[in-house]
Amino acid sequence: MDECNKKKKRQYKCEHCDKQFDMKCYLTKHKLVHTGIKKFECLECGKLFLTRSSLNRHAGIHTGVKNFSCLECGKQFFRKSYLNSHSLVHTGIREFECDTCSRRFKTKSDLKTHQLSHTDERKFKCQECGKRV
Repeated sequence: MDECNKKKKRQYKCEHCDKQFDMKCYLTKHKLVHTGIKKFECLECGKLFLTRSSLNRHAGIHTGVKNFSCLECGKQFFRKSYLNSHSLVHTGIREFECDTCSRRFKTKSDLKTHQLSHTDERKFKCQECGKRV
């Protein structure tokens, strides 16, 4: 049996950060983040990626082909995950609630981004002036 098929509940822990994985192969892939080595280069734009799968996913932006269409409005997307996120627009469902202000969001990602507004944490640094935004 291949190591990706051995399932256990979050037993594989990264020694560099708090992330945990239920499959050893996911941990192995994750560890690449800590090396900073990006060995897969896009031949179109030169952008570098940690994994071949990330490079292949990226390549779609250069073809312009959008294979995923919304059944409600016809809008098209490069990735199925983008379509899935967009589909929430049509449901009106906002299941993710901020613990601080009770504002509700359609995606967990949107909630996490919003939660930064309640802290002094600034993730991105301006390359021109050094200010964190």
